[in-house]
Amino acid sequence: MAVHATLRASSYISQVPIFQFRGVSASSPYFSNNDDYDVIDELFYVYRANVIHKQFNPDSDEDKFMSFLILFVSKLIQEINLNKYNKVQSKTYLNKLESNITNELNTVYSGQTYSKEIEIYIKQIKTAIVERFIELVYEKDEIDKFWAQFGYFHFAGKKL
Repeated sequence: MAVHATLRASSYISQVPIFQFRGVSASSPYFSNNDDYDVIDELFYVYRANVIHKQFNPDSDEDKFMSFLILFVSKLIQEINLNKYNKVQSKTYLNKLESNITNELNTVYSGQTYSKEIEIYIKQIKTAIVERFIELVYEKDEIDKFWAQFGYFHFAGKKL
């Protein structure tokens, strides 16, 4: 059974839930100086439970956004499995991955255009995810085999 998002957004822009999170500049409107559970913690929690599912029926906009973030983490794992970089090289490589945010969001939200504000938000949350992802999945200088195994799954049969 799929695990749904428990956190609720403080606001929305174009149906995309906006969360505050740790790991961004204090000048960012998405900055959280609170060490409590945030959307990225939630992502890593629901990722492991949901990535193996071939179907996922979102109950809310937060679930849709979480689906997008799960697809992003799947892409990160696939990239580090392919490239076999060490921790420092992976961090540099993953932060330089180019993406078309509109196309990526349209894997979850159908056929919309997104404001510059959404693009900035997505870039900031992706950067924060990469930072915490690297710390989570690397044991010393190698990827943890537990996390590497998830590179073989495609959440809901989709990829970014």
